[in-house]
This record gives sequence, C-alpha cells and structure tokens, in this order.
Amino acid sequence: MEAAQHIDRQITKENGYPDLWSCLQTTKISSEYFADNFQFAQSDLIPLPSALLEQYDNLKCKCFMGMFPEINRAWITIDNQLYLWNYVDKSDFCVYDGLDQIIVGVALVPPKKDVFVESVKHLLVLSTAVEVIVLAISLSDGTIRGDLNLIPTGLSVSSDNVSMEKMAATRNGRLFMCGNDGNLYELIYQAEEGFFSQRCRKVNHSKSYLGQLVPSFLKFTSDDSLRDISVDISRNILYTLSEKSHICVYDLGTNGDKTQLIAHKTHISRDVELLKRTKEFRVVSIHAVKAHHSRIAHLVAVTSTGLRLYYNTYDEGYNPDQRPHKLELIHVRLPPPILAPNHTNIPSQSPNPRNFNSPFRPGFSPGFPQTPNQFPAQMPVDNTLTAVGDYSNISNGFTNGGSSLIVDASEETRDRVIATTLDTSTHRNFTIFKEHVTTIEMDTKIWALTEDTYSNKSVDQTSQFPTHRCGVWQLMTESQIRSEIACQTWRPRRRFFCLTPRGIYLLHQQRPVDQLERLLSGSQGREFEGIYRFLDAYGAEETCVMALMIACGNYNSSHDSSGFLDPKSGNSILPAQFDPNTVAWATRAFFKFGGTPHANGISNAPQTPYQPNRQMMTPVNPQLEMSFGNSHGNFNPSDVQYSQSFHGFVTYLTRLLSPLWPRFVLTSTSTSQSSQGQNLTGNLTGNLTGNSQVPTNSSAPASPFSGVQPVSENSFSNLFTEIPMVNALTWSTLQLEEIQASLLGLREFLAKNPQFVAQGAMNSRTRPVPTVPKRKVDEEAIRWEQHQLFKLNLLLERCIQIVSFLRILSENSVPNVLKRLPNATREKLKNVKFSDMVVSADGLLLAKDLVTALIDFYTFQNLPVENLNLKLKAGCGQLFSKADRILFHAHQLLGAAVNNQSVAITPSTSSQANGWMSPTKALGTLGNLTHRILGNSPNPTAPTLQVENQIPSTSSLIGLGSVGKEKLLRAAVSEFRQVAFAMNHETLKHIGIQLLQQHFYSGIAELVLAHASSLDPNLLAESMMDGNNDPRGEELFNLRNLDYDLIHSVLDELYLTPQELETVPIDPTEFRAQKEETLQILANSSDRFLHFSIYGWFLNHNLTTELLEAFRSPFLEKYLTEVAKNLELLSQYYIRNKKYLQAAFILKDLAEISPDSPKLRTGMEIGELNLAKRLEYLSRAKACLAEESVSVAAVNEMQEKLEVAKIQFKIYNFLLAANVQNPQVEKAIVELDSQLFNLSDLFNKFSRKFQLWECQLAILHCAGHNDPGMVQKIWNNIISEELQDESVMKLTPLKEKVISLGREYFPSELVFPLGFLVSSLERLSFEHVTIDAMSTTWVTDLLGEIGVPTAQIFETYHRLITSEDFWRQKDPLLYLLKIQFQILTNWHQQLLVPNVTPYERRQFASARVDRALEEYYPLLSSLPGQESAEILRNFKTLAAKIFAK
Repeated sequence: MEAAQHIDRQITKENGYPDLWSCLQTTKISSEYFADNFQFAQSDLIPLPSALLEQYDNLKCKCFMGMFPEINRAWITIDNQLYLWNYVDKSDFCVYDGLDQIIVGVALVPPKKDVFVESVKHLLVLSTAVEVIVLAISLSDGTIRGDLNLIPTGLSVSSDNVSMEKMAATRNGRLFMCGNDGNLYELIYQAEEGFFSQRCRKVNHSKSYLGQLVPSFLKFTSDDSLRDISVDISRNILYTLSEKSHICVYDLGTNGDKTQLIAHKTHISRDVELLKRTKEFRVVSIHAVKAHHSRIAHLVAVTSTGLRLYYNTYDEGYNPDQRPHKLELIHVRLPPPILAPNHTNIPSQSPNPRNFNSPFRPGFSPGFPQTPNQFPAQMPVDNTLTAVGDYSNISNGFTNGGSSLIVDASEETRDRVIATTLDTSTHRNFTIFKEHVTTIEMDTKIWALTEDTYSNKSVDQTSQFPTHRCGVWQLMTESQIRSEIACQTWRPRRRFFCLTPRGIYLLHQQRPVDQLERLLSGSQGREFEGIYRFLDAYGAEETCVMALMIACGNYNSSHDSSGFLDPKSGNSILPAQFDPNTVAWATRAFFKFGGTPHANGISNAPQTPYQPNRQMMTPVNPQLEMSFGNSHGNFNPSDVQYSQSFHGFVTYLTRLLSPLWPRFVLTSTSTSQSSQGQNLTGNLTGNLTGNSQVPTNSSAPASPFSGVQPVSENSFSNLFTEIPMVNALTWSTLQLEEIQASLLGLREFLAKNPQFVAQGAMNSRTRPVPTVPKRKVDEEAIRWEQHQLFKLNLLLERCIQIVSFLRILSENSVPNVLKRLPNATREKLKNVKFSDMVVSADGLLLAKDLVTALIDFYTFQNLPVENLNLKLKAGCGQLFSKADRILFHAHQLLGAAVNNQSVAITPSTSSQANGWMSPTKALGTLGNLTHRILGNSPNPTAPTLQVENQIPSTSSLIGLGSVGKEKLLRAAVSEFRQVAFAMNHETLKHIGIQLLQQHFYSGIAELVLAHASSLDPNLLAESMMDGNNDPRGEELFNLRNLDYDLIHSVLDELYLTPQELETVPIDPTEFRAQKEETLQILANSSDRFLHFSIYGWFLNHNLTTELLEAFRSPFLEKYLTEVAKNLELLSQYYIRNKKYLQAAFILKDLAEISPDSPKLRTGMEIGELNLAKRLEYLSRAKACLAEESVSVAAVNEMQEKLEVAKIQFKIYNFLLAANVQNPQVEKAIVELDSQLFNLSDLFNKFSRKFQLWECQLAILHCAGHNDPGMVQKIWNNIISEELQDESVMKLTPLKEKVISLGREYFPSELVFPLGFLVSSLERLSFEHVTIDAMSTTWVTDLLGEIGVPTAQIFETYHRLITSEDFWRQKDPLLYLLKIQFQILTNWHQQLLVPNVTPYERRQFASARVDRALEEYYPLLSSLPGQESAEILRNFKTLAAKIFAK
C-alpha cells in the first residue's frame, strides 16, 4: 500500500500542474523571448513526385495544395484535377479527374455514423464554383500505408456559384464550409432521402431560414469572403475568419448537434490599439485552443504583423456544459524578434540569481555545442530579448499546444519560419509568458504548414479521425493539462510539415530528453559545464527522470528518428539513435545526480550549481562501502527526505503508469466518447475487430456503402447498422505493448543495477553511496528508502504481470471472454481501475477471474490451449492458481479422450512438461507478493506461507499409467469436479457438450451436481423456491438453472427415439447401462432443485408415464403439488400408487375449478381447462370412487355433478351452434366453458335468458321439478320454433325433434306429458292435414319410434276422445276415431304374429278395448253423415275379428 501511495501522490501532483496559459491573466500584453535557434531541427527535403511536376507545367488557371497527415498524403489541385501522393514512402500516387470545373477546395473529413460501411474511415470533399461532391477513401490493406482509391458516393450539392475554399469537420462528421460570399455553410448528408429532406443538401448558417429561400440570382454577394475556419472539438465551438478580419463564434451545442451564432467581432485592430499602439494589420489565420491545452484561452488569431491575439468565449475554467457567450480579447503576444539563422544563443534572464551570468539558456537542443571546447568564453550579462520583430507580411500561422509557427513572406522568392515554444524549465515563473524563439530560413516559398498527427510507430487500423496515433500518447492527448516535461515520457517528437514547390520539409521540435541525450552523447562520458547547466535548469529530480528514460531505452522518448516507416516491414527507415555508451552515461548520471536520503533536516542531496569535476564519470561500484551518519534512536519515516534518484524513480514509474493507473480496465466500444470520471477523458481505441478490405481496382471502385456494389439510389437502404454497447479493454494491444516494453525496460534497469533496490530488507547495507567528504548520511533514512524502493519494485513487477495479461487478453475477443464471467463479476469489473487490480485483494481476484474466463474462451472455441499456457506462464505466471493448473490438465485429459488417444498420465505430464509452476511455488509466491505489495505483512522478510499439505500431488489426483478412453473420461471428470468452483457456466457447458458427444452421460450428471453444489453451498437458490426474496438467491437460482440445462441435454439423448436423433447414440447394451447409471445418480441426489428441474423436462416433453416410472423420489408429489401444480398428473400419481380417493378428490376439484377460485391453481391455462375436460374429470372421478370403498351417497353426489355438467355442456353446445353475433351470447359461451354452474344458475342465467327450451326440459328433468304448466309452455315453444314459417310448414323436423326428446325423457311425465303432446300434435295435424304429405298416423308412428307401448297410446287417444271438448266436436271426433281405429287395427295385427308374448296379450286385454268400443258406437251413431256410418261399420268389423276367438 505504501508503494501505491507514492504513485497516487505523484499523479495528484502532476495533475495539479498549472495551466501553461495562466500567465495570460496577469498581463494584457507580453514579449519575453529567449533566442534558441536549436529548438527545432530541419530534416532533408522530401521531393515532389516527378509525375506531379510534369502536370504542373500544364497549369492553366488555378492551383491549390495542402497536406493530410492523418493519411500520410499531400495533395495539389491543378485546375480541375486532384493529385494525392504518399509522402512517407512515395509508393502511391492517386489522380482524380472526375470534375470539369476548377477545384477550389479540398478537405479530409470523418464520415457520419451509420451512413457508410465500417471500412470507410475518411471522406474527401471537393468544392468547385458549381458543386460540392463527396468521395469515399478506400485504403487497400485497411491502413494508411495501403494504396488509396477514391470512390464516388453519389453525394453532391450545388454550390450556387459560391467558392468554398476552406472546410472543416467536427468529431461526429459535420462538415462546415467557408463561402466567398461571406456565409458559413454546412453540408448535410444522410443514407437515404426522406419525405421532406434530400439525401445531400447544404444549409446556410449565416442567414435566416427565409433568407435561404431567396433565389441565388437575387442574392447580393458580399465582398468580405470567409478566409479561415477552425473547430474546437473539445468544447464544440466553431470560429470563422473573414478577409476583413471579422471573427464569428458559433456554438455547436454540448453534443455538437446545434449551430448558433454567438459573437461577431469586427474591430480587431481597435481592441489591440487599446492595449498597445501598433501598425495596421489583418488577421491571417485562427486556431482553436483545446481544453486540455488551456482552460483560459479558447482561440488564437495570428496577424500579418506577427501578433498572436488570445481570446476566450466564456469565463475562466472548463466545464463541458458551459457554453460560449462572447468573444473577448484577453492577451496580446507581441511578435518574436527577428534572429539570424545562426544567431548566437543569448543567455536568458531568469528569476534564479544563479543564472544571471549564465552563458546558457535553461533548455538545450541537439544543435548545441557538444564538447567543452565548443563553448564561448564569455557571454553578455543581459540575456533577455527586449526587441520585437517588425513583420508586415505574415502569410500563415499555426498554433497548437504551446508551439507556434508563423511564416514570414516578406521576400518574394523564399519564406522564413519563426517558431516559438513555451519555456519548460522547472524554475520558471508561471506568471510570466516566456518562449524560446527559433528562426528557420527556407530556400523557397511555403504553400502549406501543418503538424503531423500520425504516430511514427505503427498504425491502429480501427482508429478514426481526428487522430491516428494508436500508441499511448493518443490515450493521453485529451486528458488533463500536463507539463511538457511530463508529456515527453510518452509523447513522440512533434513534427511540422512545410509543403513547398520543391517538396516537403520536416521540422522536428526537440524535447528536454532529446537535449540531455545529445549532451550525454557529445560529452563522451566527461563532465562539462553544459550538463550541469541542464541540471540547473530542470532540477535534479527531472534530470534523474530523463536520465532514467535514456538508461531504460524508452524508445518512445528518443527513438523516433525521422518517423517514417518502411511500407513493407513497418519498421523505421532510419536507425535508432541510442547506443550502449549513451545508456551507460545516462545510468551514471542518474546515480550521480540522485544524491542520498536524509532525515532530521540533514540534507545530503547534491546542490546546484555544481563545480564541475573534469574527470571521467566512474561507474558505480556495487561493493563500495558506505559511510553512514549517526543513527537516530527515535527514527520517524515521515522525517525522511528521499533522494532525488528516489523521486526520479517514482516520477518515471508514475509517468509510465499514468496511462493505466487511474483508468478503468473496461470501457465501452460505442462511437460516442464515454466518460469514466475525471481520470479518463481521452479517446480510447482497441483492436477488437478487423477491418474489411475494400477492392483496389480503380477502374471499378467498390461502393463505400455496400463494399462491393456501385452506388445507386436504392443502395442506402441497408446502410444503418446498430452498434451494440459492449465492454472492451480501455487500451489497445499496441498501447499495452508500448507500456509493457517501457515497464520491462525499467525492470531491466533495476536488474542491471541491483544496488539501487538492494535486498528490500530494513537492515540491508548493500546500496552504495558516492563518497562525499564531510557528508553525514543517515543510515536509517537510507534503509527506509531502500525498503520503499523494494516495495516499488514489487509494485512494478505486479504491474508488468497485469499489463502482460491484459495484452494477451486484448489479442482475443474481449466481449466474448467477458461473457464467460458471472454477471456479478462483470458488474464489478465495470468499476475496477488498473490500480485496483494491482494493489487490492479484490482487484487481484478479478484479474484471476479474467484469466479463468480466458481459459474458458480458448476451450470453448477449441483454440490451442498449450499456446495460451505458454503465453500466460511467460508473461503473467503469478496470476495462476492450483485450480487453473488442474483445469488445464483436465482439459488435456478430455482432449485425449475425444481424440481417442492414449496418454501416460504422470506428474511430469501435468506440470513441468507443460511449463507449469508448481502449486506450492505459485501460491506461495503470489501470496507473499500480495502481502508485501498491499503492506499487510509487518515484516517484509517474513517466511513464505507453506501450503504443501493443502495441495495433493499430481499423481494422487489422476493416477498413473496408460489408460483407455473411459478411464480418461472418468479421470477428466474427477479433476473437473475438483475445480468446479472455478468454472462458470460457459466452461461447464463446453465440457458437457464434449462429454455428451462421447455419450458419457453419467460424467455430465456428476459434474453438474458438483458445480451446482459449489455455486450454492448454502442452498440459497432453494430458499427462493420456498418464497424467500433474496437477490443473491435469485442470482444463484438462475445460475443453477443454466447448469441443469446440461442434464436436460442428457435426457434428450436418453429418452428421445433414435429417429429423432442424428445418429443412434451407442451400442444398445452400453446405452442401457449408461442410462441406468445416469438415472441412478440423478435419483439418488438430494438436490431438490435438480429433481424439480428434471420433472419439468419430462413434463415439457409429455413424458409423464416415463416420469412416473423412472422417479419415485419423495420430491415428486411435492413438485406436482407446489411447483408444477399439475393436478391431472397428480391424480395419475395417486392412481398409480392406488390412492383412488385422493385421485377422485383431485379430479373433482379440477372439474370445479374456476378462474377466480382461491382454492386451487393449476399449471395449465384456463383456456385448456374447458367444459369437455371438466366432464372427463368428473367421469374419471366417478370411476375412481367405484374402486374405493365409499358410501353410496358419495357416489350419487358425483353422479349428480356429472349429470349437471352434461346439461351445462348441452347449453354450451346450443349457444355455440346458434352462431349468433351477440356479445351476451359470446360472454355466456365463455362463462359456460370456464366453470361449472348449478341447476338454478343454468336455468335462470342461460336457458331461460336465451330461451333454450330443450335445455329447460333437461334442467327440470334433472331437478325432478313438477310444474305441468311450465312444461306445457316449454313444449309449445319447442313446437312453435319448429314451425316458424306456417306458409311453408313442414312437420318432418317437428317429428324428428319430438322423437329425439321422447327417447331422452319418456316415460317421465314431468317433462314429457304424453297426453298433452298427443293432443297438441294431433290438433296440429288435424288443422293442417295436407301439409308435408304426411299420413294422418304420423303422430302414432313417432310415438312408436319413441318406444311408447301400444296400450298406452290407445289409452291416451281414448282419453282425448272421451274427455276433451275439442275432440268431441264432429269433425275432430271423426278424425281422432279414424286414428284410433288404425291403432286398434295395427295392434290386432301385431297380436296375430306367432312369436307374440303373453305380456303383450295381457296388455291388450287390460286395455278394455271392448268397453272403449261400446263408448264409440253411440258417439258414431249420433253423428250424421256417411263418414261416421262408415267408421262405425269399420269398428264393428274389427270388433268381430278381435272377439271372434
């Protein structure tokens, strides 16, 4: 913890570095400069391509030129043709001649999100006086080294005769253009046209909306065209400059999606004159100042006289939500003095009295004299340049991050570059604006001036505009304000391009570390005045830091050569500048200037200025004896004043870790910049996905939208793709490689100089101290500093381990690796910083979880695990554990079994042979390192915790000898079970799939049970099953459910028929054995959760019979009752176990359940429990009662329920068959199908309401209700419904209806009143005797079909003839007597059949036919007419036949 505190304190210190522009507040005008013609170095000329020079001779009208450092291209337009070439290797020369107008403007911009395909990283915008077109840039290999092709996009817009010479883009792809009509335009494009918007259009932000509607020929052209444009991408502010030096400020909004004119500055010179009287000038360029460069100054304007005008747009401070509201001049920087190209370096006047007579400035460059003999003997005392330059024709300017370059075009044939840089010496007064000035004479005119934005190391193929640096410096470019000295640890040398008619000149800005390197190299190991002046300027601590950088070979510090790369190898074209001697001299300087620690106010640090010792610097002797000072008895570590070498080491280590330490390990891959707190504000990149390559055929360029097809109007429909928000590493592989290399360089330095760290013990005296006469050294302070250095060394080692692992992780699909972690672990990782992984126990555990997840990913993807093993061992062996070792070996065993290989399993095979660290060593080393680095151990030399007895030997874990496939599988499963706690579900699933392919079902069951037990040893998931609400229990519930899916896969193969599988699993005998063993393992398990999951699988596959046969566990009844709530299956369970009474009750409850019933709930939906199903349940319940010894009353009750349900079913079918579009009917159908009703409800709510007459009869019959009047009314309604249309009345349907009801209810007089029905039907027949061509005996015929005995029919008709008034009238009486005659005739004929029974004869006798005939004779005699006489004769004839025997 103490080591981490040193890093934290140093980070806090460097984060508090003051704004370099804070001096602007103290004065309104400044002019302090130091003459320094060696601050910049000029490289050789890069000539223009010969083909371009040939085309330049054909120039007719206009020519424009510029550079695109983002893609390593320079460009030039010759009339209507555009030429681009790669100025790095000159291997690519591209021409575009698709326009017929003169090209006046060229811009490289980023594409908008979701418009183009992913491979399109840049757009090229060309403007003419007629139109503006957009081209997509395709690079052959996806990097800027590839050949460039320009692909038409179909996006263009008319420029309305307005020339757009200057264009600029925002980070999100918005493109703004400066018109020569004085207006600011924006080119807006989208994937496809909308209803009210074109695919490509331009918007004038300088005019109102109505003004844009005025036709172009009616507009007045302004004579003040826009000259320059600059976008502040950190604050989302846009600035424009006109030819009349008017500056406009536009607010683009917090998110960069708005445009609002905020300020319009017209009197620039008047504001300057108020501060200092100056000659007339014009503003030639404007440059936005990013927020991480200055919180005060927002804009710099360069004038033709060399003035630099600093403006701000809102009050001091930086808040992303604060928006501009003004444009206020806050400082005027007078032009630098004009120096001769080889101007003698005038000494600077410093507040430090030691520098008053110094012949050297506080900053040196490679061009400074390198030997003592080259130094001048005397220098003037006054070293401040008080004169200012008298410029009148500054043509261009560039300002960025403390460096400014202006071009003096006062001569006709050549230009001069005046470069200024901020003074970075440690003793500088931050309230005074001081700069170094360098004059660079050019031999030609300068066309364009810009800074290189492309890193000289390598290319990140996924990086996008505005920067293409993919090294560590890109990660830090937009963080908090940093010291220039602090930045040089990662910042490459800044390069500036000057494009001229002869070619491209490069200007290299030298850093302090470059100066120290050249001083050391030029000194040849001797001590001379220049080195001590450098020490005086930058201080001992910073000098030690820079010496340590050189000694560690930090390639990013000085090895950038000229910065150009070989297009084939990707290596630097020029050789590295470091040599072993320089490294050795830097090492000596580090120790010499580092001094020693002291306590109690006794300082032994070297004081400056030094009296130079002209002798050779001697190497430090490891065996040198120290002269210790008096040891103080009351030693207090807080009193220790650490040596400068200690501070330098801490500072350098902090700067190496600054890209890592405060940042979160994971970030999001969304296109919008996400914030991770105040410590992470930079652009983050990562090599997560490869770039798709675009064909390089220039004759048929591929579409930037589709990748292969030309652009068409319809090709925009498939452009929009949703970019998912996924977690990724904050750092790319390249960034981690750079950091790892620098950390390894520091570790190598410590390894070569062990005396610096010693043994880490408080009593160590092995660290040498230079012998200084009369110097008192506090021994306790030295030992305490050694102790701290030892902890810092451990911290460094841990950092290297973590960085190495993160680098390995970054080479894989990080989102997929993270998927193999539990949700809780992933959530924790979102909030873990790199420092947490290094210093905290929880962070270390999370790092180890990532190691396990990476192993899982490799095994899941069937990647070579051995390769990963070697990488992890070599780079981060301390992150391994015993579980990792066993898991690896188990995978090896499983792989051997899968590949049918025999393997000799010995201890050497499982550990040493595969490069494994022994478990004891791994755990012991890691545990001891953890204790020491966290500061938990009171004694850093305490013995390592011995854990030999906790770790079984390798041979005892897995056995010996050559084994077969089955034993390999069992051995693998045994080891997997041991480390089940270290697996996540994805690992378990992958192993299970492989075991399933080998048909080793029992192994899957054992492994799943072990993993589930390790996940949830306290059975929290089962408490969730009991209704307890516990977030952790819910999470474990879900995790165990995922595990049991593997058991489901096993059951699929055990129970599905071979036709449902791709292949027959295995030999039938072996299959049955595996099935029995697996089911036995599952059945014997006490895991209630597992049992419930298995039961659910059987139910989902409708294997209820197999479930009841295979499992007779005590959990089944509980599952069916409480979980599945499947009462039907529960009834089957009871029936199978001969518990018929319980089954009957369950079936009865199932039948009677209703949607709102609080009594029972089932697993099936209410829609499935329909009325037909209820009838089935009641029938089965009745059958169950018949198997049980129960009372008759219980059986009768069940029978009655069944009958009532049948009536309800009858009502339901009646309403359903009616097919009436009536809401009430539909509601009634739903109600009838959803629950059972009693007879009263059925009668009142349904049958009476909907006039269901037949159903009413059924209800009355079931209830035994005696109401003749109601029954007769019901029958009248039934008859009326059957005879609805009397005009076409047909009696056949009526006959069929009566027969149907008669067969159901006869002989019940309650609902089938025979006399009433006969009378009603015969009266109907009498009144409509000719209808339907039916015989007069149709009523007697239907009674016979119903089954009414003939005797009862005869008696019924007899009662009608003798008792009812209607039938005693003449015609009805004759009609009825005819029918009665027919009845008697048919009856008599039936008695003549030989096989007539005695019962039938007795019925005839009991009918007293003779008496009836005696009553009919008088009636017929009394009736007049032939018909009555004929009927009478017929009766008498029949009587004679009947009674003749």
